[in-house]
Amino acid sequence: MNRREYNGWTNYETWLVNMWFGDIFADMANEGQLGGADYLQEFVEEMLEADGSLPQSGFAADIMNAALREVDWEDIYDHYYEDAKEEEDA
Repeated sequence: MNRREYNGWTNYETWLVNMWFGDIFADMANEGQLGGADYLQEFVEEMLEADGSLPQSGFAADIMNAALREVDWEDIYDHYYEDAKEEEDA
């Protein structure tokens, strides 16, 4: 299946994570705590587990995990890293 960009992001799943966590990522970047792409993935997964949004098993868990595997964490990291760098340079 060909993946298409969605609203300027790699795909729908990446856009959706950005919509829900973008403000947090921006704050992290501005405070120099962005980490890397792997850190952002772990952060989101831990947030979902902490508030009970990440099911442990069954169909919902499979769908959620499939969607999370499609997220382009590098795209998200690069976006906020570049934004923070531009603000720092200004």
